Parts: sequence; C-alpha cells; structure tokens
Amino acid sequence: MKKMLAFTFFGVSLVFAKPYTIDKANSSVWFEVKHFKFNETRGVFDSFD
Repeated sequence: MKKMLAFTFFGVSLVFAKPYTIDKANSSVWFEVKHFKFNETRGVFDSFD
C-alpha cells in the first residue's frame, strides 16, 4: 500500500513538473581543493550549462 501511494504521488508530481533555467547573471560554479589539510585552493568555472 505504501509503495503504491509513493508511486502515485511521484507520478502526479511529474505531471506538474516544469523545466527550469539557471540565471547565469546571478549564479556561479566554483570548487575548492584542500592540499595537505592546511592549504585551500579555490577555482571558478567561467561558463556552465
């Protein structure tokens, strides 16, 4: 019964789902790498989709 209810809820939520777009003017993608646990290097991607 719980599985059927979960699948029904998931199926109904897919009906109302809409694609979204990322606002590139106000968004950024960056990463951080730790080196020897005391030095952190940060990087930024210039473009992303």
